[in-house]
Amino acid sequence: EANLGQGAPDVFLLGLLSRLDAMLGLPLHLLLADLALQDDIRGLLLGESSSRNPVALLWKIVLAYESADWDTALELAPLIDLRAETMARLFNASVTWTSEVARV
Repeated sequence: EANLGQGAPDVFLLGLLSRLDAMLGLPLHLLLADLALQDDIRGLLLGESSSRNPVALLWKIVLAYESADWDTALELAPLIDLRAETMARLFNASVTWTSEVARV
């Protein structure tokens, strides 16, 4: 739905790893050091990537949306043909999924 094609698994991985530092109480760069990640994924997680590929753009949209930076989210969304309604629905679905998984 976010028009990522083959990039969807990368976004899922980004979401899973994005708060690893908060969960484990260690710096993210140390936690990622021993993981076999693509350089662009590692760069996105560490905030070092300026790529404008669809995965990077969606990641920037997610970060903007999470921090209530609506202007940035709405500005970037059309670059990957993502509608505001879809963005809100997908974000809510991800929060629901996370809550359900955390209860297990």
